[in-house]
Amino acid sequence: MILKKRLLIIGCCIAFVILLVLTYSFYKEKRMYEQYLTMNVRQDIVDMKSAIINNDILFNRILTNEIITNEMVEDGEQASSITTLQI
Repeated sequence: MILKKRLLIIGCCIAFVILLVLTYSFYKEKRMYEQYLTMNVRQDIVDMKSAIINNDILFNRILTNEIITNEMVEDGEQASSITTLQI
């Protein structure tokens, strides 16, 4: 009877330790995924900011020259292909 109680207590302790290890492992995995997503969002914001700046420059050149050159079209296509590749 005493042996059964000891085995039960030892089994519960081992199960508790295993549960703690699994919980910590899931927590670390979740944190790594969160950091990965945060890094991707930050990079997307940087890409969007540079695209807005480039588009503003192109738009101002079009307004001042009142003409659209092949170079401007190619610059715009390159910018759009960069943003669509990352999506």
